[in-house]
Amino acid sequence: MRYTLFFPYCLFPIAYSLFPITYYLFPIAYSLLPIPYSLLPITYYLLPIPYSLLKEIG
Repeated sequence: MRYTLFFPYCLFPIAYSLFPITYYLFPIAYSLLPIPYSLLPITYYLLPIPYSLLKEIG
């Protein structure tokens, strides 16, 4: 389990240092959507599912 958590940390140390708590909550979504994550961090943290739905509708 620890290796799974630290693996993305090795790939994205900068993002991890900026947003450690939220980055651990959505590691898979962050790896899949790095650009939207960097553009809309707050919205992406608070509303991960609605954000994906709005992206498809928009």
